[in-house]
Amino acid sequence: MIADSLTLSRQDLYELAWSKPVVELAQDFGISDVALAKRLRKLGIPVPGRGYWARVAAGQTPRRPPLPRRDDELDAAEPSIEVPPPQGAPEDSGDEILAALRARIASVEIAPATDLGAAAPSVKRTARSLKYPEPLDFCRGERSGPILEVAVSEGTRERALLLADTFLRSAAELGWTFEAPAASKPAPENQAIKAPATGHLSVEGESIPFRIEERLKSEPREPTPQELARERREYSYHAPRKTFKPTGALRFIRLETAYWSRQKTWYDHRRRRVEDQLREILVDFLEHAFEIKTRRAERECEERAEQEEKRRREALEAKREVNARLVAYLETQAGAWFRARLLRGYLRALRRRAPEGLRVKVRDGEPLDFLDWAETYINAMDPLHEASRIEEFEREDYSWRAGEEAKAELARLSGHEWAHSWKISVGSSDLDLEDEDGA
Repeated sequence: MIADSLTLSRQDLYELAWSKPVVELAQDFGISDVALAKRLRKLGIPVPGRGYWARVAAGQTPRRPPLPRRDDELDAAEPSIEVPPPQGAPEDSGDEILAALRARIASVEIAPATDLGAAAPSVKRTARSLKYPEPLDFCRGERSGPILEVAVSEGTRERALLLADTFLRSAAELGWTFEAPAASKPAPENQAIKAPATGHLSVEGESIPFRIEERLKSEPREPTPQELARERREYSYHAPRKTFKPTGALRFIRLETAYWSRQKTWYDHRRRRVEDQLREILVDFLEHAFEIKTRRAERECEERAEQEEKRRREALEAKREVNARLVAYLETQAGAWFRARLLRGYLRALRRRAPEGLRVKVRDGEPLDFLDWAETYINAMDPLHEASRIEEFEREDYSWRAGEEAKAELARLSGHEWAHSWKISVGSSDLDLEDEDGA
């Protein structure tokens, strides 16, 4: 079904989910209630519990839990809900197509097959694989191809083959074909020739497997003395206590097609044989094919939503990465500015204390004015000052692998090493950098 996209926020979906049952809301959106419930759970939207609408109908006002808050960035991306096309659209709905095909099945004339010599090629191949005693004529190219899955005794073999031929000819009038299942991977060239593949019925483009088998009856069986002796000797051996005998009654089984599918069986009854239920079987195959299409469409819709969510997440992560780099740059700039501002304030106080300057003796060098040196260092550090960077002030390694340098620097700037600071006295102008105890 071709759908248009309707964008709703979490708040809108929350209000809608508490305005009517999810089943009715899903019909308004044109999707299944299962798909809508999955979308609501994914978005973290609570839904009414069992008995809620019955209490509302009785005039009560049950408690409604609030909509849980989520990440603002997640809520900024509003979800999309698929809605059906407007009324009067030229495309036929799935229900209309299904109803037309049901009517077509009702008009199909199901004529029971009576001659295996005129049967469909797949039925002839199946008869050959079951060692049917009568010779069957094959036209050119009919000997190879898929066969049917038939498990019957010799006494019921001909009836099962005629039943299969009647079913396949009726399906052919509806445009359905019997085909071999698609191979997952090509067989190696040197691989030995295997038995013919079991075919599936292609119904409206969907492959549906089926099986015809004979019902068996279990009867008690007494193990032989040799079997009992072997059972005592071998721990893993258990002599059979039952024997199964064919009953002559057939059953037609539509096999599972997916994890959510369940097989369906039609049996021989006292007053109605499987041959009399072929029209019901054809209708069931048709409905099952449309169920497969519906499930696939829902899954594709969910996959598109998941892909869109994945793309949104990737875009969000990319933005967060860029923002993290910008934040790190901002914090680096602000940190340098704050440190320069802190040191500049101390430098102003120091100049007031030592207006004549403060000479410092350094190892293997001429004495220098500590105040001038400090101002040069602060100006080079300050990101807002026009002075350029000075390579001599830059650290050679910023990794701080063990974090000890960072801790020591933080301790110095926070004043924890005050006992090792210089004591600046009025009139003192010469300080020794190598004197760790201060002047």
